[in-house]
Amino acid sequence: MSSGNTTKILGGVAIFLMVVAAGFFAFTQYEQHAYVKQAAYAEEVASDARDVALECEGLSGNPESDDAKDLLKQLDTVQSNLKETADTLKSARTGSKYRTANTDLVEALILEENILEDVQRVVKDPSGENTNVTIARVKQNVEELRDRGLKITIDKTDFASAFDLKDLDGLLSSYAKKHRMAVGATKAAAAKAADVQNQAMVANFKARLQGRWGKPRTDLDLSYDNVGLVVPNEPGPDYQKPFSRYAYRSIQNVTYDADQDTYTADVTFSDGKTDHLVIRGNTTLEINGSIYQRMSGSAHSSTHAVVDK
Repeated sequence: MSSGNTTKILGGVAIFLMVVAAGFFAFTQYEQHAYVKQAAYAEEVASDARDVALECEGLSGNPESDDAKDLLKQLDTVQSNLKETADTLKSARTGSKYRTANTDLVEALILEENILEDVQRVVKDPSGENTNVTIARVKQNVEELRDRGLKITIDKTDFASAFDLKDLDGLLSSYAKKHRMAVGATKAAAAKAADVQNQAMVANFKARLQGRWGKPRTDLDLSYDNVGLVVPNEPGPDYQKPFSRYAYRSIQNVTYDADQDTYTADVTFSDGKTDHLVIRGNTTLEINGSIYQRMSGSAHSSTHAVVDK
């Protein structure tokens, strides 16, 4: 073969190699350009997820509120977008330039999805027994996500900002605190209403109890006034002495059955003794099982002295 032919062949091979190299370079550039577009979309998805998560700042603390329910729906949407984007990027053609960055990006998207799952847990049940543990995990994962975002370098993207969930754990703690305060206020209001109702019941019970009561077929009688139980002396020389009065120390467990027109209560007197009283209608009093009937007048007249015991 002549040297001229050899030169032509070598020249042709050189040109072929140049064409191949140029084609490979062009393909690589196209591949990288296409990937940058995918990464830019991933940045948008991550930023949307960040913005939705930070909206928990405006929640009132009531998981049943419209705002909380709306946020949960938005979280569902952005979590789904994060998952779909991560799945797509797992098989993306990145070229050698972005291979490592893409792996880091996929892991960051999965981490952000996990963070949002914890946000949902707290929003749904701010008083749950694992709430504090969940918020602590969010704090740790937010810090890790921020670090990952700083390390991801892809043209025309800013993952340092997209993956910065700021003080998300603090916002969740504030939300849980608002919930506890609201629950506490509700309980306090309920307790106050119950106390008012109980005081009214006690007053009605004492009003029904006042008066003279006698045990049938016996000479036993006693009376109750607004202060307590008055026990008269036995008839005889001592009858002129002051009657003993045992003041109410406490009246508890008051109930009223409207159908039966019946009051019940546990009454503790100044001597420490507790009686279980049942007043049926306005005529019958049961004291620890013993039956008394209402009598006219009182066990002591307005002129008869009483002394508190």
